[in-house]
Parts: sequence; structure tokens; C-alpha cells
Amino acid sequence: MLIACITREDTRHLLPQQVEELREREQQYYLGLKAEGKLHSYFVQRGGGGNVLIFDVESPEELHRFLMLGPLALYQKTQVFPLLALKSLGSLTRAMADNA
Repeated sequence: MLIACITREDTRHLLPQQVEELREREQQYYLGLKAEGKLHSYFVQRGGGGNVLIFDVESPEELHRFLMLGPLALYQKTQVFPLLALKSLGSLTRAMADNA
């Protein structure tokens, strides 16, 4: 099951060196998940303050566990979106029309 997560940080109350350390730990954490095949893709939002992560998980509970164990979890707001594989561009067009 592929799930996209968009995270936004709110680290205003932390010292800059604390934020830097947490970001380094988070990078290592997500590299480990990528090596395990659980994190499919990781994108940083231009301008900072947010990320887009695509996980390949077995359940929503597994996703929740991965997100909550991240070093910056206490300082992030997360939105979660399930991703569906479409067989063709026609399927995409129909799906978009159905959701309009």
C-alpha cells in the first residue's frame, strides 16, 4: 500500500543547533526506512519547512508507527493520502472527473 505524507515542521521554539541535530537524526532514520524498502520516496519542499514522503506499508498502523518514531515527530503536522495505481491515462482522467 503506497501512502503519501506531507509534513510541515514547527520548530520555532527550538534552538537552531537542536533543529539541525534533529534533522540529521531524521535523515538517518529515513535512510534506514528506505534501505528496508518501507520508504519509497522522500522529497523536500522547496523553501524548507515541509517534506513529501511516500511509504510502502502493510497497514495504517505501520505507517503511524514510522511517523511517530521520527525524530521530528513532535514538531510536525502530517497529512496522509493513500495512493492508487491507475492502469492508464484514461483511468486517471475518469478518476479526476469522478472527484471533480
